Amino acid sequence: MLQTPGSVSRGLALLLVLLLAGVPFARAGEADFDAQLLEPSFANGALLASGGARPGTQWSHRVGLVLQYERAPLVLVRDETEMERLVSDRFGAWVGGWIALHERMGVGVVMPVYGHYGTFAGRYVKPVVPGDLRVDVKIMAVDLPVLAISGDLRLYLPTSARASFAGEVGPRLAPGLTVDLGPERAGFVAGLGLLFREKVETGFDLEVTHEFTLILGGRVELVSERLSLLGEFALRTALEHESSEGGQTPAELRLGLRARPTGLLALDLALGTGLGPGYGTSRVRVLLGITVLGPPKRPPKRRSPEPEPGPLLEARPSRPIDPSSDEDLPELPDVDPCAPDRRQVFLYDSFEADPDALPLLAEAEEVEEGPARVVEDRIVIRDPIPFRLDSDELLPEARPVLDAVRDLLDRRPDIGLLVIEGHASSEGTAAYNWDLSTRRAEAVFRYLVEAGIDPYRLAWRGMGEAVPTGGEDRRVEFRIERWRPADAPAPISGVPWREEER
Repeated sequence: MLQTPGSVSRGLALLLVLLLAGVPFARAGEADFDAQLLEPSFANGALLASGGARPGTQWSHRVGLVLQYERAPLVLVRDETEMERLVSDRFGAWVGGWIALHERMGVGVVMPVYGHYGTFAGRYVKPVVPGDLRVDVKIMAVDLPVLAISGDLRLYLPTSARASFAGEVGPRLAPGLTVDLGPERAGFVAGLGLLFREKVETGFDLEVTHEFTLILGGRVELVSERLSLLGEFALRTALEHESSEGGQTPAELRLGLRARPTGLLALDLALGTGLGPGYGTSRVRVLLGITVLGPPKRPPKRRSPEPEPGPLLEARPSRPIDPSSDEDLPELPDVDPCAPDRRQVFLYDSFEADPDALPLLAEAEEVEEGPARVVEDRIVIRDPIPFRLDSDELLPEARPVLDAVRDLLDRRPDIGLLVIEGHASSEGTAAYNWDLSTRRAEAVFRYLVEAGIDPYRLAWRGMGEAVPTGGEDRRVEFRIERWRPADAPAPISGVPWREEER
């Protein structure tokens, strides 16, 4: 069972040693090197070839397919004259996936297949060949609101055919560092790394050896989350230069668009061109990609000791509130409405306290300005509550807003029951949107309970896409369902249900 990122990393290190010990090493021939410059990534926050520094919400996962065409990626040049096209045209297909084993650790696998045309030593290169299987590991070391840093490792296993310019005879290791700057909707990514490989003497004025790699990229959302502009600059340079023609320093520029027609689907279209004579740089590169994102699976959560039932909101549940009548919505499970970690909204048939002492939706006047304030039967917040894309994980920017709601609840003991409502946009299925909005509302509930608000003053429910506004439909709202009478006991303050943990 997974316990910590450290236990997983130790297991992966052991697996790596076993793989390296069991791989038979053979002498590399003149065409036994990988001439591919762009290697797609399916990691969370990936651009085209670089993955972001954040692995993603635990157990979130994705799979994808990338198709690519390259024109003249490997050409023999002598005295600035083209002598021979070792690889004239190349089509590539990459199939891969990614899973976040932990919020700070993710693992991915990518398998390429190439179809190419060209001649080498008077013979045609093999038309269809597999590439080397790649395993990606990412461990995040720093996670701040606008800065994340991760340590990366890529392991290439020799699964390609010999003399095909598609792989190498021995395994390759590529440790690196990724820095992610900027907010969720626009940012900058820098990836630095080293590539350790077996040296290959090509027989020409090019020696393929250990390399330094650099990828600089950026992303900007053009139309909300639906359309983004991507850009990358990639550079590789040999640590020991033997070439006089510049073939050991390939560089390339790429620009692309990413469309998100639904919350679970991403489509990429990109163009690229080489910026020098280095091996693997294409005169024209065209890339098409499709990535399917799986909704995150929530791991089991540790439950805190439950408080004693409160005197005011002790109730018998009758039926859950269902905001939509769509048949494909999942059935609400039977839950205990008093459990701090499963507090959903229920309609109440009876109260042990006097029901007349709990007036419904009493009028309240706006009492103050600020990031959170009471307006009639609602708490209105000045700024939206941000979450990670397609996730119930609160971003660090959400803390000031939620802290303002907590402070307001502390100042207003007359608020007896506050309902946290999650809303979603219409992209995706109704069932998925309902589930996502429910999980996001529950995440806000958990934050406020952890911050010290009596859980019997709070409840949560998901509304899915049932209440569109015509504006920002991905939102969390706060509705005051019940007011506390003036002579009622004061609400619980602090975190008394955690006394045993103090």
